Amino acid sequence: MSGSHYPKSLNYECESGSLFVDGHHTTEEIWNYLYSLGVSPTDAVRQIYISNIIKSLEHIDFGAFVKLEKVVFGEGIRSIPERMFDRYYATERNKDLLGNKQAFSCLKTIECQKVEEIGRYAFWLNPVKTVIIGNNCRVLPNAFLDCSNLSKVQLGLNCVLSRYIFSGCPVDRLVVPSGCQVNLNAFTNMPNLKKLRMADNVLVNGPVLDKNKFVEVIKYNERGEIVDKVAKVDNQGLYSMFYAYKDGQFVKNGALPCGEMVSHR
Repeated sequence: MSGSHYPKSLNYECESGSLFVDGHHTTEEIWNYLYSLGVSPTDAVRQIYISNIIKSLEHIDFGAFVKLEKVVFGEGIRSIPERMFDRYYATERNKDLLGNKQAFSCLKTIECQKVEEIGRYAFWLNPVKTVIIGNNCRVLPNAFLDCSNLSKVQLGLNCVLSRYIFSGCPVDRLVVPSGCQVNLNAFTNMPNLKKLRMADNVLVNGPVLDKNKFVEVIKYNERGEIVDKVAKVDNQGLYSMFYAYKDGQFVKNGALPCGEMVSHR
C-alpha cells in the first residue's frame, strides 16, 4: 500500500507492520507518508527493511519508531554510524514523541549482513536481543556496550572484533568463524560467557577474556573438527585448543580427542 503523493520507494504493509524503504527519505517524509495512509508512525511500524540501493542512513532516526522490533539493512549500507541505535541519545532526541517511554523498547533483531563497519557505541544500552553480523565487518570499540538483553550474536567470516564490543551483555556463548581477528579485551566484562568456539585460523591479539574467569575455549578446523593447533596469545605462552582462562592465561582443561566434532551449542 502506498500514498497517492509518494513514490514507490516507500511501501507499508499493514498486516505485518513492515516498512520498505527503497529510496533516500528523511524521517519526516516517512512519517508524512504513513499519516497519508491513516496510520500512526509511532505504533504502526514494527519492521524496517532498507533497500540495496540506499547508501546512507544519516536521514533516518530509527528511535522515532516506538514499536520497532526488527531492522534489516540492504547491501548498500556499509556502515552503521556511531551512536545510531544508542538508546540514551535516541530517547533524548525523541523525548517529545516518546513521552515517558524509552527508544527501542521493542527492538529484538538487527540484521546487517553486508555492513562493513559498526561504529563506536552504535548500540549502547539498546535492548536488542539478536544481532546478525555479516562477513568482513569491523566492529569498533563498545559497539554493543551494555545491551542488557543481547543473548544471541552471529558473526560472519573475516570480522575484526575490537575491545569491549559486548561488554555488559548477557551472551553466554560465541562462535568466532574463520579469518576473524580478535583484539585485546574484545570479550571482557561478559559475565555470562561460558563457551567460546574459534576457528583454528583466528588471530588473537592479546588477552581477550576477563582474568580468573572460566571459559571453555575450543578451536576447530574447516571440517568442524576439534584440533590441537598451537596459537600465540599476546606473544606470551602458547595454548592448545581446549582451554580455560585463568590468571590472565589460557590453561589446559582436559583436552578432547583430536578429530571430535565441535558443537556450537
